[in-house]
Amino acid sequence: MGGSRARWWIERGLSPARSMPPRLRDDVVPRPRVRALLDARAEHPVLVVAGPAGAGKTVALAQWGAPAPGGSAWLTLDATDDDPATLMRDLLGALAGAGLVPEPGAWPRPGQPLDARAWSTEHVVLPLWAAGPPVTLVLDDTHTVVHEAAWAVVERLIHERPPRLRLVLAGRTPPRLPLARLEAEGVVGRLEARDLWLDRAESDALVDRLRGTAVDDAERASLYQRSRGWPAALRLLLVAGASSAGASSAGASSAGASSGRALDYLAEEIIDAMPPELRRALVDTAVVDPVTPALAEALGHGHDPSGLLEGLVDAGLAMAVGEGLGVR
Repeated sequence: MGGSRARWWIERGLSPARSMPPRLRDDVVPRPRVRALLDARAEHPVLVVAGPAGAGKTVALAQWGAPAPGGSAWLTLDATDDDPATLMRDLLGALAGAGLVPEPGAWPRPGQPLDARAWSTEHVVLPLWAAGPPVTLVLDDTHTVVHEAAWAVVERLIHERPPRLRLVLAGRTPPRLPLARLEAEGVVGRLEARDLWLDRAESDALVDRLRGTAVDDAERASLYQRSRGWPAALRLLLVAGASSAGASSAGASSAGASSGRALDYLAEEIIDAMPPELRRALVDTAVVDPVTPALAEALGHGHDPSGLLEGLVDAGLAMAVGEGLGVR
């Protein structure tokens, strides 16, 4: 991004770092399988990408590039966007900064009462209804926005969406939108955690990138099994020099230390951020496989056991087993 474009955002009190995709690391591996899934699901007007921390959502979207003939805009959300006026300001900043809509004469002020429908219609919807090629707006880290009033801004944009606008919503949990209805209407396509987990070939490619081709097949298989396809876990294991194939006590110590790093990441990035009831359910069911709604209810989670298990799946901490049979 050029300095003049960064200056444009700064002069308007916006964040250049949040208004552009992150720069990819040199050791990121291509994932054509995920790119093909993004291409297919992006045929819908709204694409939802949901998966836990370290699943590769942001990297996949940055590699994909949100291709659109008319250009694309990127906004990484944060807790300040829980305020509808701030969210609208940042949305307009991302779109106007990318040259997709005109700059408004006056910007929304944080905390001001906001008519989301009027602002969205005047400054986003009507400009994009004008004839032109398709454009894409990516909203990353959507899990940081929790208030209904802020999500009403996004829902209004979806409801009044111009035909040439494609909206991509990426976060650790599904966005707070009526997704079932939107999916039934054909508006939403979804990419979920199971789509983002590394397959064995992708896992081996990351091993090659970080550790070289000298790693034997037994160790590759062990690393893949231990990480369960979770990109962040595999990267931590590799960086720590983990080896489950070594029989020496030093090798065992290294493997234990690297597994500890993966567990620390899991605790800091996922478990600590979970609602208390979901965290308690995870502890109560950790040694049971599979966990059924009836078992969850028997363990004291009787208010909405099915919803609780769905929450574990959404967080990437469990996988659904059959239709309504439970999780593991």
